[in-house]
Amino acid sequence: MAQTKKKKQAAAAKRRTKQAEQLAARSKKAQAVKAELERIVAVVYEVYSEVKAQYDTAMNTTFNGNIPAMKGGICIPLATLGQAALKKRGIDTKLVGGKAAFGFNTGSYGALDFGFTHNLFMPYAHEGIESFNGHAWLEVDGMDAVIDFSMPELPTLVAISNAEMGITGHEDIELDVTKLVIKRSEMVTAQVRHKPLLGYYYTKPVASITERVHQLADLGSRFLWDLQTVQNSYSRNAA
Repeated sequence: MAQTKKKKQAAAAKRRTKQAEQLAARSKKAQAVKAELERIVAVVYEVYSEVKAQYDTAMNTTFNGNIPAMKGGICIPLATLGQAALKKRGIDTKLVGGKAAFGFNTGSYGALDFGFTHNLFMPYAHEGIESFNGHAWLEVDGMDAVIDFSMPELPTLVAISNAEMGITGHEDIELDVTKLVIKRSEMVTAQVRHKPLLGYYYTKPVASITERVHQLADLGSRFLWDLQTVQNSYSRNAA
């Protein structure tokens, strides 16, 4: 009887030890994942100035210094250049497309959306005008967040949109447009398009829009911004 009791106690102790080891392993893994995600976020902010400079170089070269006011599509070259910059630093990302909306102030005209209403046009093809209806950003496997290198351009896009619609005096930006990494847990809902809310909203990647993003990224890389040329030019200017 005593022997049976000892065996049960030993088995229970063994189970507790195994559980403790499993918990410790999970905790260690969680800490490693957290540290890696924090590193990715830090690198995103670190490379932004480089990505923006490369984008400006590409646009100035393409349009001989006379860059047209483009409401649509700037998210694609910025995401593409951002993806390349992160890749150089060992961070693999996915270029995706979907719909997005931003409540930049709580006034009557305080929201701007992409992909919900109408096509945007940009000179992305070698000849003619290409249309795009949506928004592009980067994602990392295991990171429930959006990386959006075009966020700081929002004030310019708001001004262009308001000018197109004849809206004046509604351009105050209360939203933090320096935020390049937006966790999905921090996002508001699609109601931001209609209600006076401050916040960011991104759908999950949409297959058809993602396909279009990749088509335009390919066109742009061949005819608008050659990645290697842009990066080489940036390196010379930065030297």
